[in-house]
This record gives sequence, structure tokens and C-alpha cells, in this order.
Amino acid sequence: MSTFNDSMGQSWTVEFDGLLLDDVYQATGIDLADLSAGGLAAIEQDAKKLVKVLLVLCEPKDIDERTFSKRIVRDVIPGAIEAIVSAAANFFPPKQWSEIQSRLDQQREFDQNWAKIRPMVAKLNDPDMPAALREAVMGALTEAMGEMTPDTTSPADTQADYSEVDDILRAAASVTGQDVTPPMLAPSVQGNSGLAPGD
Repeated sequence: MSTFNDSMGQSWTVEFDGLLLDDVYQATGIDLADLSAGGLAAIEQDAKKLVKVLLVLCEPKDIDERTFSKRIVRDVIPGAIEAIVSAAANFFPPKQWSEIQSRLDQQREFDQNWAKIRPMVAKLNDPDMPAALREAVMGALTEAMGEMTPDTTSPADTQADYSEVDDILRAAASVTGQDVTPPMLAPSVQGNSGLAPGD
């Protein structure tokens, strides 16, 4: 059983079952049963979606939805996310949970790395950037992407990793003035998280 306290100190229990997970998906479009961890990544990236998921999972009866939502703020948010992740760990078989947790950890690491290189990508979207500066930024971006690529002994994994790197570099090199969306490790993560170019 996983719990968290809202900003008024009221404790809420978060537990998963198959029907409840379907209710969450039907009400919010967030699939917490997604083995690629897309649903869990979505609630970590978007507080609005987190609150909508919590409304289904917690089913507040003594307070209305708006009041409940106002209590999910500041330090409550990490605790609520942790309660959902803990509920997922208690629901899935160990082998499946290990896979989900691994993918979620990879997504978190990728998001952190993307935050580091995003300013460079934004600079490349400036059509007035001098060619010499653009070349320097591309060099720095390529170096940063090389550091982001994890070491692996599997040729298939290596190919997949560099494919993601190539996607970002192609997007960064396309200086059309449009925002750039980072590639995601899991196919469903971008859709579930609601990420759009420039998010």
C-alpha cells in the first residue's frame, strides 16, 4: 500500500488493480500499465496529468475535485509521484517491474541530458547565427551527444542508441526556425507525455 499526504496533511492511498488502471486510461489517456514506462514518465513530466491521474486513483469523496487539485502542490508533487511509482512496483510481477523501472530510469537520464543540450539546439534555430558560431555550436552539440550515448556491448543496442543521436543531430541541423522535439527512448513516451515541439 502506497500513501502520500496532500498540502493539508490529509493522507491518500494509491493502489493499482486492472480495472482501476483501465479507468485511469479511459479518463486521462495515461496508460500506467504501459511496459515502456510511458505513462509513468508522463506523470513525472506534467503536473496537470499527475493531478488528473490522482483524481481517478484516489477517488476523493469528502472534498471536490477542485479542492483536491489545489492540495497537490509544491512538495506534495514528488511524494504523489513516488506513491504512484510504488503502487506500480507492488502491482506488476517482479520481472515486468524490473523492465519498467529500467526504462523509466533511462527516460529520466535522457530527459536530464536533453535539458543540457536544449539551449544549444535553440541557438541553432536562430537564422541570423553566424556560420562560424553555428559550426562551433554543432561541434559542442555533437560532443555532448557522444557523452549521452551509453556504452553497450550489444551491436543492436548500439545501433539503436546512435539512431537516437542521429535523430537529434538531424533536428538540430535543421535550422528552419521551428522548435525541436527530442526523441524518446520508448515509442509511447512522447504520446503519453503530451510533449510537443518546444515543450
